[in-house]
Amino acid sequence: MERALKEAHPKLERRVEGSNVDLRKHLLFEELLTNLSARFIDLPLDAVDREIKSGLRQILYLFGLDRCALFKVISDKKSAYPFVTHSIGEAE
Repeated sequence: MERALKEAHPKLERRVEGSNVDLRKHLLFEELLTNLSARFIDLPLDAVDREIKSGLRQILYLFGLDRCALFKVISDKKSAYPFVTHSIGEAE
């Protein structure tokens, strides 16, 4: 029994460590969403585009993406399609 516990211990530590990383990333994302939402309260209209791009950039870096975009779905009675309203890449 003791041997089995000793063998299981490193595996459990790795699982806990991986879970902690996932949890930290989830909490960072929730914090980012909260901060983004708060920044749009009482934001002047001429600053909205700048703040959207800034938020997309933060999401891009948090998840290690090379491109991030915001879509608006345009629909009529027969179909719906996505329309990119804002987009940002790593180099931008």
